[in-house]
Amino acid sequence: VYTDSDVARRLVAAGVQDSKAITSDARIRALADTVRATPGVEWDVVSMGPERYNHLYGEAGNLNRLLAWGHSTVIENLLKKRPDCPRALSDQFAHESVLKKALGPGGRTIRLDQRTKGESDVAVAAASILARERFIDWMDVASKKLGISLP
Repeated sequence: VYTDSDVARRLVAAGVQDSKAITSDARIRALADTVRATPGVEWDVVSMGPERYNHLYGEAGNLNRLLAWGHSTVIENLLKKRPDCPRALSDQFAHESVLKKALGPGGRTIRLDQRTKGESDVAVAAASILARERFIDWMDVASKKLGISLP
């Protein structure tokens, strides 16, 4: 999620926080709607079902490289929408070189910061909400398709 200072203030005021702290699917969906409707925000989500995950995991060789591919794809997609963005922040899930190496030419010019507990930043927290919404939506569709409730 791209934010600037005005967007960040609006998201904080709306109650955006790390999705792991939110236990209600309805609350996740409401906050996701708020994130997308906030003027000035830009967002992108990379998602994949189990088959695609298994295929990409096989290509990447490990989870950290797969995560780096997903994060770098989102960063580059957001840079197409906001080429003036000076920096990106990511939760640190591996050595910083893993994500930097995954960035394509468009992403290599941005200042990339990574830190543990990245969700303490409202932009990363907003991204976690959008990702969680995509996951619960997939779980709902899969449950209906399979005829069972997936927990």
